[in-house]
Amino acid sequence: MRRVLILLLILVTLVGCAPRVAVDAPSGFAVSFIDVGQADAILVQDGDAAVLIDAGNNDDGEIVIDYLLSRGVTRLALAIGTHPDEDHVGGLDTVLAKVPTDELLIPEKGSDTKTYADVLDMAGRKGVPITYAAVGQSYAVGGFTLEVLAPVRVYDDNNNNSVVARVTYGEVVFLLTGDIESKAERDLVDSGVDLECEVLKAAHHGSDTSSGYVFLRAANPKLVVVSCGAGNSYGHPHDAPLSRFRDVGATLFRTDTMGTVVLTSDGVTISANVEGEASDRAHVESGDENGGGENGLVGDSAVSVAGYIGNVNSRKFHLPTCGSLPAEKNRVAFDSRGAAVDAGYEPCGVCKP
Repeated sequence: MRRVLILLLILVTLVGCAPRVAVDAPSGFAVSFIDVGQADAILVQDGDAAVLIDAGNNDDGEIVIDYLLSRGVTRLALAIGTHPDEDHVGGLDTVLAKVPTDELLIPEKGSDTKTYADVLDMAGRKGVPITYAAVGQSYAVGGFTLEVLAPVRVYDDNNNNSVVARVTYGEVVFLLTGDIESKAERDLVDSGVDLECEVLKAAHHGSDTSSGYVFLRAANPKLVVVSCGAGNSYGHPHDAPLSRFRDVGATLFRTDTMGTVVLTSDGVTISANVEGEASDRAHVESGDENGGGENGLVGDSAVSVAGYIGNVNSRKFHLPTCGSLPAEKNRVAFDSRGAAVDAGYEPCGVCKP
């Protein structure tokens, strides 16, 4: 078992950085679970080396592009469409049209929908090579590795055919599951592949058709992120998987209540930045043999809330979603813009009103 310390530094902002402004790529590794409502879009990056996994619904492409630019991403080493459903690949054609992309990875079984056809057509028009996902494929991007774990076979439904990826940075592992349901989860466990992770992206937006006990115990996540829309008609996330997440001791993040969730890491520790209300992230217990509580977290109350991040060297302050955030060691947190100004800090060029 890896000895990964998870430091929950929750940074809250209600205002995003100005869209359509490319900035210098932030240093370090980060995984962003982009708030695209009842849909999925995940950015994995190490500096300017980046992979995009899904791109939300048909109307979300521009939102995803704006977010990429705000994070300093102007090119994708890889784009993954986990499966053909519109809430995962709907915005992908827009992204491919405007963001240079080296490769598109999709499951072998496709769909005859116009949404999916638009993605394939745009890849062809832009000369983006298309690769079918196969277990064992591995990509080295920046300082992280992305490995394909599933689908282990071809299923009748799109959800179970989702591309499942394991992202490893140092000692930290993220398991990104698309919309797989119980059948694909069981097959994945039975395949014998190592599923243990620090962070799990809850499959199928937290549906009760996914995140079974056998799968969760194999993954043993410390953090679970649910990507879903506020007040969605499906009732995601459902109560049953939420109970199972609690039973395995995982700390929960939800894009419907917290907005975009950004998890940063140095390869040993993980910190969490969120947009929107902090919701139920008020306190984290501590005290296990690894220096944390039953959730594997550290500190007596390892959660703090801040609206702006200052750079102690430049004396500039930033929104938590800014692409020019300083290194962790050079950060100071302010709970308001006024507090940052009163301390002698000025807004960075991107975060000016």
